[in-house]
Amino acid sequence: FLVVPFFCCTFAADLKTGLEPEQNYKRKPTMSLSLSANFTLDELTASRTAAAMGVDNTPSAEHIAHLQELVTVILQPMRDAWGGGIRVSSGYRGFRLNKSVGGSSSSAHCVGYAADLVPCNGKIKTFKAFVRKWLKEKNIPFDQFIDEKKNGSEWVHIGIRNRSGKQRRQYLTKR
Repeated sequence: FLVVPFFCCTFAADLKTGLEPEQNYKRKPTMSLSLSANFTLDELTASRTAAAMGVDNTPSAEHIAHLQELVTVILQPMRDAWGGGIRVSSGYRGFRLNKSVGGSSSSAHCVGYAADLVPCNGKIKTFKAFVRKWLKEKNIPFDQFIDEKKNGSEWVHIGIRNRSGKQRRQYLTKR
């Protein structure tokens, strides 16, 4: 059961970073559910590909609850410990959208259990090392930490659970 704390109007920044292109575009103002002090449902479901293809990327109530768990247990505490902004480059992706972007058929993104992240300050190598250390030192429950790099872009994939709900505590690298 998800308790909706409040709604706020958010305006996403112009994301001209060249990183992980899925959300590298300017969004229009939208009403968005605040999942924490620094994360909204809008940013966890935004997708340029979905908009271009006319794909509805609206999560179910169950998937919103999964996103809330991801934000509450991992993303917001991580951001607080990092001490700076973290941009979600790819969050929830419904099954059709996930297939369209070439995502894994077993992706935790499809059920709201995973997000791809980049630090707003651009210090991706420092951020990757920080996340790995933070997960270990704080004994944060998680499924996967993946150090990813593709086509000159780098990001951290973090999943709280796999699609079966398990937490395997895997540290992986994907190039």
